[in-house]
Amino acid sequence: MIVSKDNQHLKLIRQLQKKKGREETGLFIAEGRRLIGDLLAGGMSLKLLLYADSFADADLAPWISWAQDAFPVAAPLLDKLSETEHGQGLIAVFRQKSWQPEAINASSLPFVFILSGVKDPGNLGTMMRNSAAAGASGLLLTDDTAEPYNPKTVRSSMGAIGRLPVYEGHSPKVYADLKALGFRFYLADMEGTIPYWQLPLDQPVAVIMGNEGTGPSDFWRQKADATVSIPLSNSVESLNVAMAQGIIAFDRKRRQGEK
Repeated sequence: MIVSKDNQHLKLIRQLQKKKGREETGLFIAEGRRLIGDLLAGGMSLKLLLYADSFADADLAPWISWAQDAFPVAAPLLDKLSETEHGQGLIAVFRQKSWQPEAINASSLPFVFILSGVKDPGNLGTMMRNSAAAGASGLLLTDDTAEPYNPKTVRSSMGAIGRLPVYEGHSPKVYADLKALGFRFYLADMEGTIPYWQLPLDQPVAVIMGNEGTGPSDFWRQKADATVSIPLSNSVESLNVAMAQGIIAFDRKRRQGEK
């Protein structure tokens, strides 16, 4: 059992609580039974499992067998490492997945979202969850968007980060990669000319969504083939970006089911 705060595995957890540590190692952390289970169900590779000494090994036997390393930890030490309000005595380290643009082209008519300047990790995680639940083909993040393996993003995604192709890149490369795959680009905008329920179903479509305050970058405004909107009533000016993305994603799912 781990009883020292200077143990190398506890040091790794502290390292991965910072973006630099996640970037340098290609690893990320997750807490709690449900989230860890969802990530395992999504095919994520479990490197390390730390569990409170109050757990019997038999309770976690399958996970322990899948982990590269697994250790009980004195509960006070694990509580100090926890970033959630109510730690559940379980912290796991997973390997990040590396997706390529071709992964989103598995279906004949793929549908993806490009996120430009979406800064809030909670919104990003919710948009991952929306995309996976609505059957979107993938999520593409430009380099001015929140980090996909931020612990808050991972929690908000509810395991969707393991199921959904998520690709990061500079905007020009994201554009070039999707253009080569035959995508048309639709920029979500309050003044958009096409209502969301008229997005085409007969071609590869990429919907560009940006920061609620400033919208997508000028690069994407210039590259978009058309603009799309969600008409609002009662003088409401805008929607939360994750809510807006969910409306567009699930409407497409509905219309595909009606065909």
